[in-house]
Amino acid sequence: MRERGVHVGGAMKAPVLALAVGAALAGGCGKGSIADHDSGPPPSVVTFELRNDGIATVYLLQDCLVEYTITSLADPVHVIHRNAGCGCDCSQTNCPVCGACFLGSREIAVGAALNDSWTTEAFSAYWRDQHGALVSRIPNLREYWQNPVIDRLQRGIDYERGPWDFDGFSQLWFDAAKEADAAFNTGPLKDALIADENHFIGDLHIVTASQREVVEVPDGPARSALLKRISTLRRRGDVSEEDFRREWKVHGSMVQDMPGVSGYRQNVIVARERVKGQPCSYEDLPIDGIVELWFETPETLEAAFASPQGKRTMAHAKTFLSEITAFLVKERRVV
Repeated sequence: MRERGVHVGGAMKAPVLALAVGAALAGGCGKGSIADHDSGPPPSVVTFELRNDGIATVYLLQDCLVEYTITSLADPVHVIHRNAGCGCDCSQTNCPVCGACFLGSREIAVGAALNDSWTTEAFSAYWRDQHGALVSRIPNLREYWQNPVIDRLQRGIDYERGPWDFDGFSQLWFDAAKEADAAFNTGPLKDALIADENHFIGDLHIVTASQREVVEVPDGPARSALLKRISTLRRRGDVSEEDFRREWKVHGSMVQDMPGVSGYRQNVIVARERVKGQPCSYEDLPIDGIVELWFETPETLEAAFASPQGKRTMAHAKTFLSEITAFLVKERRVV
């Protein structure tokens, strides 16, 4: 059993777990609101506004890289329609830069943004190939894993999910927490990281965790062959932070006894940023812990929780947890 601390120096690692939510956006604009280009194909970056001003036709570009400002949205949900023609000033129905124009309608809620231009596959590929290469240049980064979400089922557990709908989890390790703070808040890549995150991530929450390895995770090809599940935890309202941490250690010994568990880590949250660079309260980001579990197959996972040891473990979970939000991921190491 190993423990890896946070906000300490020396050889111990401080994992900073970044919860990446959503995807970047191509979007809609009111007619004539694309700025700063003449006739012909538009540039790869345009600036526009999505307006709710009674105009019946809203033009949606597909596959453009855009910066957007939403000035106002209807309440309740408002359906916007794109009827005909292309949003590009060139008026082509299939723009060489934007691709095919979208025909149809989209529903948007107050404060939400359109996310039609990024498929799950495109989001994952950009994260791996483009953003991963940028993050890899961060000074003093010791380890970096990406975990794209592939499944959101509560496999093997009968538990209420929280509000989180993450598309991926990043995990970054530094020798000291101050190195992580410098990399993200003052380092030479700060502006480039923010710009790239804004390009393809809809929401980004940051948590810093103290990690405890209960069942050692195998290395190399053996690890690559395993199925990984990441779950976020929220304690019950009548359970203090101190009590949560104590009970989770007890819980860890129960998980250790479950059959088929190939690896198990507990990540106790010690700091939170609902918005990157802005520390926030527990109420703003109510996640107490993040679980990492490895199994051979989905069937092994289901069998582990269906076993007598699994049922005993989940009965204990009810005594101190109010939410478990599970995600199957396909982990990949970048650094």
